[in-house]
Amino acid sequence: MQIENNDKRFLALILLLISFIVLVLFFRSIYSNFLVNYDEKKLKEQTLLEKQTELQKLNNLKIQLDKQKDDKSSMIHKLSVSLNENEILEYLYSFTSAYQG
Repeated sequence: MQIENNDKRFLALILLLISFIVLVLFFRSIYSNFLVNYDEKKLKEQTLLEKQTELQKLNNLKIQLDKQKDDKSSMIHKLSVSLNENEILEYLYSFTSAYQG
């Protein structure tokens, strides 16, 4: 009777050991997939953060360039004189008549 009891314990121990090995192999692949996905997520989050900071810098640069463009165009507009053809001709004729007379 004791031999049968030892055999049953031995078989139970082997069955437990085999089920533990199968369980470890099954969860190891799940855990490794989890780690790979987690690393990819962290890498993508870091890349996203870098891209966002770069985008912010570029937007600031765009705002500065637009402001400079507006400043320069306002300066050019202040210096520009709107003359029509008649005013230009009158100016030229008055200039030439002053030298002739």
